[in-house]
Amino acid sequence: MGRQMISIDECCYLLTTNLVSGFYFPESYLSIPELDHLIQLHNWSVFASEVAGWVYLRRRIVYQD
Repeated sequence: MGRQMISIDECCYLLTTNLVSGFYFPESYLSIPELDHLIQLHNWSVFASEVAGWVYLRRRIVYQD
């Protein structure tokens, strides 16, 4: 069963809210400057995926005393 495409608007929403700590993201979206900015601004890390054409994004969480 293949993955369904996630829209750019859905990606923006997930990147800017605290609803998820990780999700699969179309690799081609990494070339969109606005999405790349949100990834950096909201502390996401990009990891390779076993599924061709997709990457895995995981939120970096920093705990401070």
